[in-house]
Amino acid sequence: MECGDEVTALGPAERAGEGLTRADYEKRDSQSSTVLGAALVHRNAQLNSKGVNMPSIVVPLAEGVEEMEAVIVIDVLRRASLDVVSAAIGDSRTVTASRGVVLLADTLWSSIVPNNYDAIVLPGGAGGSERLCEHTGVLEAI
Repeated sequence: MECGDEVTALGPAERAGEGLTRADYEKRDSQSSTVLGAALVHRNAQLNSKGVNMPSIVVPLAEGVEEMEAVIVIDVLRRASLDVVSAAIGDSRTVTASRGVVLLADTLWSSIVPNNYDAIVLPGGAGGSERLCEHTGVLEAI
């Protein structure tokens, strides 16, 4: 995947125009790679606290990220009981979004091992997307 490539939904539920359910995640082959919207799912998903096979997800945050694309994605995935970690790609956990809203990431990108996550969700926003494209660690992870 190269910076600027279009990410398409390839999962069967996405092709049918439906959202993925918990059962869809449980049924998926744990060794497969599937692009789900903006999330690249790969490797083995871990069991969550309820014993359900659910992916862990990292959301890299860069200066200029679109607020809604970051916050809503993180919120919805956490409400679905997924393990979601937001990681600022800069030197500080604080990230100023495109409209001036200051976000506090869970951790720094430099503190994580991206390959330990099953999915990476890349939030949009022109400035944030450009910075994600320039970040070697993010590019290597996708």
